[in-house]
Amino acid sequence: MSEELKREVRKLEARINSYIEVESDLINALKKLKENIEKIDEICNILTRSSKGDFSINDLIRILELRVEFTKIINEVLEEIGRSDHAKSHFIESFNTLFMLLEENVYSLATRLLKGGHS
Repeated sequence: MSEELKREVRKLEARINSYIEVESDLINALKKLKENIEKIDEICNILTRSSKGDFSINDLIRILELRVEFTKIINEVLEEIGRSDHAKSHFIESFNTLFMLLEENVYSLATRLLKGGHS
């Protein structure tokens, strides 16, 4: 097996580990988003009350607080999606490179053997 092929195997292994880690972070961010989805429900409830004339400055303050909290969580999710996409592109690149090198090495070996060379 060529040294280049061995290097690419190690690189792919590292990128798989990185991709798994990043995907885990994304899943955690999505779980946090799911756990905090009730913030939107609370905003909806306040807005429903306000449409019936039951609204105060405290309701407005609460809506603004909830919006900021929820926006931060959405930001975390979007950042993790970006990291995930980046890690995925490196994983795909390494996987493709390894696959091509493997094909080239197998083809080279097969060609040598078919031509009568047993080295």
